Amino acid sequence: MIKKGRAYHPTKYATENIWDILYSFRKAMNFKTLIVTGMSLVITVLCHQLKLEADFPLTIISIAIVFPLVFSLRAAFARREKALKNYAILKGNGLSVYYGLRDWTPDYQHHLHEEYREMMTELMQLIRIYFQGVHFEKEREQLIYQTFSGISQHAQKLRAYNIPATEMSRINQYISKMMIAYGNMKIAYEYRTPLTLRAYSKVFIFAFPILFGPYFASNFSHYVTALGYVMPVVYSFILISLDNIQDQLEYPYEQFGEDDIFIDAEYFTEIIDS
Repeated sequence: MIKKGRAYHPTKYATENIWDILYSFRKAMNFKTLIVTGMSLVITVLCHQLKLEADFPLTIISIAIVFPLVFSLRAAFARREKALKNYAILKGNGLSVYYGLRDWTPDYQHHLHEEYREMMTELMQLIRIYFQGVHFEKEREQLIYQTFSGISQHAQKLRAYNIPATEMSRINQYISKMMIAYGNMKIAYEYRTPLTLRAYSKVFIFAFPILFGPYFASNFSHYVTALGYVMPVVYSFILISLDNIQDQLEYPYEQFGEDDIFIDAEYFTEIIDS
């Protein structure tokens, strides 16, 4: 039996005040934010001092960066929603097996449902640990399928209580749906947004400060000096923040982003018989 680990709960389900908003906003920033905004500011200053100025069309940003980012965000969010749906199916069918083991027999003195609850806790813990890994680990996945096998074998003990064949078939269907739901959840873990598209957008994000340094330098003649420094920082901050949000959605099980899927094995099995 796996030792109980830390239970994962969303810190909040909706932003309610300014501190919640600032906390969520902070999640969109990391070291890449400092690197890109710093590069943008330094290169803009150098171009201004060297008189390297050019009036580039800003539509290049929308075509080369914003459009790929928006497409990636939508794709990652759709995968997360599908994973959430299958997580609910996994839990729902897991509960159905539990109640079947508990309620479908005339003799309520057995402990089949209590033993199953321990197995279900172990299964959820294994799934959580597996999905939090950075790379595919064959050994951990084998443990998950071994636990599914143990659950299937455990359910067959109902036959000793003369359970009708139709009810046994239903139990097996619940377990089958659990395995299919797990497989669909695994898709969101193993298969990402097209890697070439992600690489394309990241290259242009990091190239943005260099390519548009002359453009921002040309704005010094149109705005006050302070705004000339602010504009490259604001543009870089917006683009890199969107990229960070996409990265967080890309890994929905890592328990870091605000929108991650929290697989709380302990809480689920704690209320299973409440």
